[in-house]
Amino acid sequence: MDKPIFNIINKKFIISVVTSSTFITGFTIAVIWFYLSNIDRLDIFFDAVNLSSTLGIIFFFILLSISGFSLIIFISSFILILIYSGYENKLKVYSSITHRISTVCYQNSLFICCLLIIAYYIYYMTKWNGYIITAFSIISIFIHSYVTCAIRLFRKQKSRLNNTVRYEKLSRKKGFNFWLSLQLIIPGVVQILPMMFLFNQLNFSEGTSDWYEMSILIAITVVIVTIGILPGIIHINERQNGNKMTGIIVVLIFIPVATAALSVWYRPIPNMIANMTMNLSGISDQRTHEYYIERATHPAGMFNGKIWNTRYYKNIPDRFFITGVNTFTLGNIKLICPTAIVKARIESLKFTVNDIDEYEQKGKN
Repeated sequence: MDKPIFNIINKKFIISVVTSSTFITGFTIAVIWFYLSNIDRLDIFFDAVNLSSTLGIIFFFILLSISGFSLIIFISSFILILIYSGYENKLKVYSSITHRISTVCYQNSLFICCLLIIAYYIYYMTKWNGYIITAFSIISIFIHSYVTCAIRLFRKQKSRLNNTVRYEKLSRKKGFNFWLSLQLIIPGVVQILPMMFLFNQLNFSEGTSDWYEMSILIAITVVIVTIGILPGIIHINERQNGNKMTGIIVVLIFIPVATAALSVWYRPIPNMIANMTMNLSGISDQRTHEYYIERATHPAGMFNGKIWNTRYYKNIPDRFFITGVNTFTLGNIKLICPTAIVKARIESLKFTVNDIDEYEQKGKN
């Protein structure tokens, strides 16, 4: 009787903390501070956070950004849950089936993502025919999934239920082996999306060997695949044990905790979430815009013509025009930068994985 009460208290406590105005304000201020710190403009931090009326709106976009980011990182888990849901009534009679399906999906995901990296470096280093490498990779993926399913799912496997040893295997119905092995490839294929999303923020110091780069990328891939599919594995195992609600709660707790842990290890993630929040909320806009400047407030000499694409018109003597991007706009604060900052900022936020000092130096610059 104590355990349910304890669980209810825990749930109510978590909900009350997350929905409290103090948490919302503090979390939003932290994101604004982090973003301004990245663009080296903490001098306007206190002016920005004084606009308390907008903090709730910004917090909504923070949640939206984190949700979108989590959807990308954990997309393989959602696909695994969908696949299992389609076969749940047929498979729930097998006590060990969730563990075996999870193993197949995990092995497929590792194989597909690591093969993609290896195939790319083979093409890059040997200049072999790209079509042949692609065809060989696709055939290898299908064969790997089919053989793994045949071994893990359609051969007798020992399992233990209530201290009773059982031997289970899926029945071989016509085409079932093929279609199931085909579907269990999908979590590995969609895992390529977060892999490419995160790899786009990676960089290597000059002179790094190709073999070393490939080894680092494979190691990162193993981490991404493992974290990405783990919530799905937890959920379907809890469902198999009859704890569907527990599985949902565990996944909802695991995803933000895993994202936070991954952010500590993989530095670009906080930058990506902060930038996503600022762009979605309209506070930042990396698209090119035309602006007019009043000569009475800012002399034209302050704006280098080559950098700002400064333009003057005879029939508008009291104004001149520039081309720039909106880096930060909140209330009366408006930071406009030259268009060249977009490329420079993208490069500065890339994580030099084999040289942390270089990454820190770029961040300061």
